[in-house]
Amino acid sequence: MDFFTTEVLTLKGLTTYYVLFFIHLETRRVNLLGFTPHPDQEWMEQQARNMTMEEWGCLRGCRYLLHDRDAKFCQSFRELIKTGSVNEPSAACADRAPSGQPLPASWPIP
Repeated sequence: MDFFTTEVLTLKGLTTYYVLFFIHLETRRVNLLGFTPHPDQEWMEQQARNMTMEEWGCLRGCRYLLHDRDAKFCQSFRELIKTGSVNEPSAACADRAPSGQPLPASWPIP
């Protein structure tokens, strides 16, 4: 799970949007979870609730969620993910797996 940014032309001019995405490593399926110009704590908490919904959340059936140490992944976000029975591996494990980093820059874009 990570963010990438894109510039969007709006009525107020060019605006940077943050796009939250999730890659299911087993299937390589990419889910775009949401986008916002301001990924604050409230928005991140809502994304965590959406991802862990029993019926259609993208983390349904997942045991672990990998993400970087970006401040956007606030404590309340991590707690909501844990309530959905999804764990975060230890930081030491994530540091030893640099090839596990998602690379949205390598996606084919028409």
